[in-house]
Amino acid sequence: MAKGERGRVRYVVGEFERTFGEFVAFGGVIPRAWCPPTDVYETPDAWVVRMEAAGVRKEDIRVTIEAGALFVRGRRAEVASGPKERYHRMEIRYGEFSQRIPLPPDIEPEATDARLTDGILEIRVPKTKAKGRYARPLPDAM
Repeated sequence: MAKGERGRVRYVVGEFERTFGEFVAFGGVIPRAWCPPTDVYETPDAWVVRMEAAGVRKEDIRVTIEAGALFVRGRRAEVASGPKERYHRMEIRYGEFSQRIPLPPDIEPEATDARLTDGILEIRVPKTKAKGRYARPLPDAM
């Protein structure tokens, strides 16, 4: 299989899993852990991560930076259903999720800011101000 074909196959498999959320193997269905849809983009002064977090409480989200990556871990609690409910369609994922997002080395982890607003978690990781190396001028030689 050519290199470009593998990429297309991975894309199709990824789209299938994202759409159906399950992996069919050996005649059975294996549920896949869910992960909220996530956007990652760069501005001139920060890396920004936006994650869909509808129904996830702020207390149930943990954001850390470890070993050059941003980790977002959380949990969406399942809504209790009564004995009279009979689902005809169930697409909302519940339970724990975890997302690892690699970060470049030019960041200031201690200045990271995370906010949950209207079901969207936005994390801003500022870039370092210094570009390149700092060179100290030498004093005039006598």
